Amino acid sequence: QPFFAFTLVRKPVSHAISYFKFFHLDCDKIWCERSNAQVLTEPNEKTFLNTFVPNRQSFFLNYLSAVEGMPREFYDHCAISKSIFEDMSKRLYGSMDWIGTTSALKSDTLPMLMHMLPVQTKNSREIKIVNKKVANEMEFEKNISNATIQKRRIMSKFDMVL
Repeated sequence: QPFFAFTLVRKPVSHAISYFKFFHLDCDKIWCERSNAQVLTEPNEKTFLNTFVPNRQSFFLNYLSAVEGMPREFYDHCAISKSIFEDMSKRLYGSMDWIGTTSALKSDTLPMLMHMLPVQTKNSREIKIVNKKVANEMEFEKNISNATIQKRRIMSKFDMVL
């Protein structure tokens, strides 16, 4: 049977903050990027910058099928070259019917899926997004500097293209 393939990507800074909070502050799995002994007692802009790996989404899209379960040391060596990014982009855009963004999830992606799928709701225009594990906004997020945001964007030039 035919199928509809889609994925979502995030803005690089939004993805970086979420990734930092989950995999560096709130992760208790053996594949977390920090060891259990390495506890960040004060998450701040400095630790956020020090743990940053450029083009993380591009890396995951390229190697996604093998990410979960890898030893955390694997992530220390992850990088995306221009040729790997171009190859991954070609495969991604060639195989997906839709690539949405989390920022347009409610306005674009979910309404499209609701239209395509036989979903019964009393009001098909009303979409409720529920995420049971939403991390509270941290102080450093509220006051993150423009310099840090710009640095992240420049360093994640491939993710910006997505």
